[in-house]
Amino acid sequence: MTGLELMGFCSAAEVTARAGFCRGYVRGMLEGMSAHHAQNITGHGAPAAPGPLCITEQTSLSDIIKILMTYLAAHPAERSGPATSVFATAMQAKFPCVQ
Repeated sequence: MTGLELMGFCSAAEVTARAGFCRGYVRGMLEGMSAHHAQNITGHGAPAAPGPLCITEQTSLSDIIKILMTYLAAHPAERSGPATSVFATAMQAKFPCVQ
């Protein structure tokens, strides 16, 4: 799936199956990125790319989707890329961990 296709799912009305797919996809990506980073810390996985995300507990799934949509609107050239890469790049741009 491309970033443009994900954008189509995530721009659907909240009560549709398309919006449900968006919410599930975004939640899965967040969980996957978190798990990938945890494996890297314990030495049981490939190097994490991108780095860890520092998302506050107050940030809702709806907030994450809005951030993704804003990123996609601001970066039209990236919409043709894989949705996984676009999502990871958008989240890392918004929620980098400062060490």
